[in-house]
Amino acid sequence: MQYTNIYTPSTLDEAKELAQIFATKNKQPLDLLRLHATFGHHFGSNMAITAQQGYVIRDTPALGADAMAGIVRNSGRCRFIKIESWDNDHCTIACARHDEPKTLIHEFTFNMEMATRQGIARGRMWESMPMQMLRARAMTMALRAVFPDVVSGIYSADEIADSTDLSEDERAEIQAESLGEEVKVKRPSRAPQPVPPPEPTQPPKPKAQPIPKAAPRPVQVPSVPDDAPVTIDFEDLDNELANRGVINEKQAMRVWRLYVPRAEFITSDFKLNAFYKLFCSPLGAVSAEYNVKIDTSLKALRELKEKDTLVFTDLLKRLDLASNDYLNEIQDDATRASRLLERWSNPIFAECNLAMNQGLGIVSDDVRETIIDAYHNESAFTDWNLWSMITSAINDAMNNDEEYNDIPF
Repeated sequence: MQYTNIYTPSTLDEAKELAQIFATKNKQPLDLLRLHATFGHHFGSNMAITAQQGYVIRDTPALGADAMAGIVRNSGRCRFIKIESWDNDHCTIACARHDEPKTLIHEFTFNMEMATRQGIARGRMWESMPMQMLRARAMTMALRAVFPDVVSGIYSADEIADSTDLSEDERAEIQAESLGEEVKVKRPSRAPQPVPPPEPTQPPKPKAQPIPKAAPRPVQVPSVPDDAPVTIDFEDLDNELANRGVINEKQAMRVWRLYVPRAEFITSDFKLNAFYKLFCSPLGAVSAEYNVKIDTSLKALRELKEKDTLVFTDLLKRLDLASNDYLNEIQDDATRASRLLERWSNPIFAECNLAMNQGLGIVSDDVRETIIDAYHNESAFTDWNLWSMITSAINDAMNNDEEYNDIPF
C-alpha cells in the first residue's frame, strides 16, 4: 500500500486494510470506516487519530466533547473557549468567535438540576465523576449554540450513550473513554450453585447442571464476568454444545470458518464470544443450515430481509422462539432481530434462554410467572442470580419428576 503517511489511506482498499489493522473489540473494521468517512476530514484523514477520538454507538458515529472542542479551535472561527466556574453541581463555559464583536462573550451553564430534569443523571459515571459529565454537557451545549457552522451534525459520545438503550457497563465504558478516564467494570458476584437436598436413605440423584471443569479458563472479554458460574471446556466442544441443545461441533466449526476464516478457533481470543453469539444463538443454526454469513448490523439485516426473505424470516422466527419473546414489543422485524442478536452475545442472556427452552415447561405456573417477570427486567442480564433462579427452579422440578432428570440444567 502507498500511504501519504502510515495512517492516512488514499483509496478505499487502503482504508479497509487500515481498518482491519486498527480494529479492536469495541471498534470493528466497519465502525472505523464509518468514523473515517464521517469525521476523518477533521483530523487530516488520519485514521489512527480519528479512531482514538471517535465512537460508533448503535451504528451512529460520535466524537468526544473534547474532540468537538478541538475541531472548533482549529476552525479559525474560535477566539477562545474557557471554563468560568465548575463544581459537582454545575459547569459554566464561556466562548467567543473571531467574526463577532470582541465585547460579545457567550456563557452557558449546565447543572445537575438540568441533568436530572432531562433524565440523564443516572448511572456510574454521573455518580462517580459528576464534574466531568457536567463539563462535557456544558461544552457540547456551548459549541452547538455558538459554532453551529462547525459542529452541525456532530454528536458527542456521552450524549448518544445517555439517549441509547445500553447496559450500564457499556454506557459507563463509553462515557469514561470519551472523557479520557478509566472506569472499572463491576462484575456480578458468583451466584450460588443449586445444591440438591440431602437424602440420607439413598444416594442423591444425579444433577445434570453445568459444572466448572478443571480445564484452563478461556480468554475473557469485558462482557463476560471472570467469576461466571458457567465454565466452558473448549477441548470438549461437542459435549458443551450438546448440553445446550444447539448445533454440533462439526456445524460450529463450519460456522466459525464462515465468520472467522483466518483464525484457529481453539487459539482465538474471540472463541468465548463466538461460543454464545455464533454457536448457541439461532444465528449459528441458520448460518449452518444455509451456509451463509449474516451481517448482524441493522442496515445489513434490513437488506437481508429484502434480498433473501427466506433466510431472514427463518432467523427471526428462531430468534423470537429461542429468546422467549423477549423484546417482542419492537414491531420492526430488522430492529428486533438486530437487538436480539446483540443480546445473544451476553452469556447470561444466552444461558438463561438455553435453560428456559429446555426446562421452563416443567416448573409450576407461579414460579414460571416469577421467572418471566424477572427475565423481562432490562437489568437482569448483568446478574448471574437470574440464571441461578431459573436453574434452581428447573432442578427442583426435576427432583419431583424423574422423567426430566436428563435435562442438562
